[in-house]
Amino acid sequence: MDEMDRTPDVIDQASAVEAKTTAGHLAEARAKAKPDQVRNPDGSWPQTECEDCGDDIPEARLLACGSIRCIYCQGALERRRRGY
Repeated sequence: MDEMDRTPDVIDQASAVEAKTTAGHLAEARAKAKPDQVRNPDGSWPQTECEDCGDDIPEARLLACGSIRCIYCQGALERRRRGY
């Protein structure tokens, strides 16, 4: 029996639905914000070249977001995902 079946009050049911929806959105946002890579214990990066074009990824970009793509290829990927 899930939580909705045990709560007779319509407000409690709405709160349960809202809590499930919020938890799902938070999980999605955390997954998006997670860096593509993290530093090795020795301080180096596992990947320092763009996954798509092979150019070097600037150290500042690696530090900022742990990206595996240069800014140009990341932009192209995001445009493709949006359908532009």
